[in-house]
Amino acid sequence: MKPAIAYCRVSSARQVKDGCSLDEQMERIEKFCASRDLEIVARYQDAGLSAKDVKHRPEFIRAMDYVCESKGLLVFYSLSRATRSLKDAFEILERIEGSGAEFMSVTEHFDTTTAQGKLIYGITALFAEHFREQNRERVKSSMEYTKAQGRTCGNPPYGWKVGEDGKTLVEC
Repeated sequence: MKPAIAYCRVSSARQVKDGCSLDEQMERIEKFCASRDLEIVARYQDAGLSAKDVKHRPEFIRAMDYVCESKGLLVFYSLSRATRSLKDAFEILERIEGSGAEFMSVTEHFDTTTAQGKLIYGITALFAEHFREQNRERVKSSMEYTKAQGRTCGNPPYGWKVGEDGKTLVEC
C-alpha cells in the first residue's frame, strides 16, 4: 500500500482566519482515504496562498518532494487546490508519473494512465485556470470602477478608516 500524503490550500486571509475551508478539506481527505484503507503519513497546507503557480507555495513543494521520493499517493480535495495553472498541472502530472508516485482528487475522478483520463485531467486544469483568470478580471474591473467613483480600494492604513462619504480617510 502506498503512503498517502494529504495537501490542502486556501488562497485568502479570510479563509485562513475562519479556518473552515482548510479544516473541511482535510476532513474530506481523511474520510476519502479512510474509505479506501489509505494511511495518511503526512499532511501539508498552504494557507492564504494563490494557486496561480506552485513555485511560491512551500508546503506544496514539500508535499511533491515527499510523494515523489516515497513513491506515495498525493491526495488533494480538488485539482484547483493543487494548481490553477494548466502548465503547472501537466508539470505536476509528469513529475508524479515519472517518479512512480500517484495522485488522487477527492472530488474529481480521472485516471491519467488512459488517454481519456488525461483529457479529463487537462480539461479540469483548463477550467481551474479559466476561473482564476476570470476572477482576476472581475476584481480588476471592480477596482477600476471604484476608483473612477472617487472611492478608495482596499483597506485603509492602520489607525485610519474610510469616512462616511466613502472617499476620505479619517483618523480613528
